[in-house]
Amino acid sequence: MWMVCVIGWCWGVVNAFREGEILGGPGKIMRKTLPEWLSKPLFDCQLCTPSIHGSIWYLYAFGFNNFMLWTLFIVSISGFNYVLTKMQYED
Repeated sequence: MWMVCVIGWCWGVVNAFREGEILGGPGKIMRKTLPEWLSKPLFDCQLCTPSIHGSIWYLYAFGFNNFMLWTLFIVSISGFNYVLTKMQYED
């Protein structure tokens, strides 16, 4: 259940910061001012956002008591986001 929430959260964050969306203006400014290695996991990449946002959700839900489970959580969400991205942009 937590994974579904995080997947939805990550998609929501990335889409909200796209040009023309509700946070598109701040997103444009942050893309210009932040380095790419920081902007991508914060708001600009479907596959990268789970690294930061997923970690925050994981700590909230489970605490940091199992490194392997945390790794599995983040990688699984990234993988699922990859599949969704390929399905969304399929020709």
